[in-house]
Amino acid sequence: MAGFQGNFDLFSQAFPNDLVPSVIKLMLREWPSAPRPSGTPLENRITNLFVGHLQRVMRNYELPQFKFTLRPKSPDPNSDSEIGEFDITVDSFSCHPDAFLIVECKRLNVETDTGFQSRAGSYISDEGMGCFISGQYQSGGNIGGMLGYVMTRTISDAITSINHQLADHHDGLRLLKPFELQKSVIITNERHVKQTTHSLDDGDFEIVHLFVKF
Repeated sequence: MAGFQGNFDLFSQAFPNDLVPSVIKLMLREWPSAPRPSGTPLENRITNLFVGHLQRVMRNYELPQFKFTLRPKSPDPNSDSEIGEFDITVDSFSCHPDAFLIVECKRLNVETDTGFQSRAGSYISDEGMGCFISGQYQSGGNIGGMLGYVMTRTISDAITSINHQLADHHDGLRLLKPFELQKSVIITNERHVKQTTHSLDDGDFEIVHLFVKF
């Protein structure tokens, strides 16, 4: 798995790996007290409130090490368009302004008018995990994050569905064995934080998966 030795050089182009556990632990701790939109909302509405809550929490820190930004756009340096829009970025105050951690958000286990949808396929698709693999989402580091909002049923159900998708599509995701979500090496006692390792052209890339119950 990718190393978690951080680089706190002011001019480092990558988000410090040593800060990743603090980010994940803060999100885990604050999720239960964050406000929720009513009904069966889409990802953006859930993320709006969650990031707003996290930003408010960070204002109370005397010396915050990082900040959360909601849906910043990524410009294309070769044209006048945009490459994409990140759901959440986490920016480090100790490093280069372009050093940030990307977190992509997806709903899982959704009940609709037409029935139940696991949405595990969307989670691993080009609009989910695949954004990190294709190179569309780049921040200079070797770690990215996925945040799964489990709308109904259980987190275990969602993880099982994702594991089925990973087994079927591991080649496209360049996933290293075993082809399933693994225990986290960041937070060893948290069963709803997982990791996957992907073999990319410039080295191994780690995705940290955080699952929360809506």
